[in-house]
Amino acid sequence: MATEVDISSVLFTTWVAKPWNYNACYQINFKGDGSGHLVLGYGQSIYAMVEHRFEVLLPNLVRLMYLGFSSAIPERPYDKRLLERPFAKVFEAEFNKWTELRFELFESDFCSNQEMRGPPFNYHFRWLLAFDRPPYPEGVGSPHGPLREFYGPF
Repeated sequence: MATEVDISSVLFTTWVAKPWNYNACYQINFKGDGSGHLVLGYGQSIYAMVEHRFEVLLPNLVRLMYLGFSSAIPERPYDKRLLERPFAKVFEAEFNKWTELRFELFESDFCSNQEMRGPPFNYHFRWLLAFDRPPYPEGVGSPHGPLREFYGPF
């Protein structure tokens, strides 16, 4: 676990899960102002884009509050058709409620090839952010099971 670094210097970025899967679009973002977003998508579909607030309570404890759905393009409103997706009602029931997640940061050299046709696409990350449970409400999932490990800064 990262104990000798300033957690905020590592945590405040975008983290991706399953980087080796070309079709996966699973991200969680933490910004320095306490805001962020969560993206869950697969293939050519985005299932949820949710804005959140967060607080780092301890070096290994973060508190999240889901605020609402967001748009991929700030100039366009949120696509209301996405509210019909199965995850929408689960997220809506959790809006404006705090939830706490324990996490650990591991520093190493995380690199491999992404699964895709043609020449390999290499990726490289320096950090692994491992939550004690997925950073989304119970009842939301992915085709790959629970997402608890996210990779970040390059």
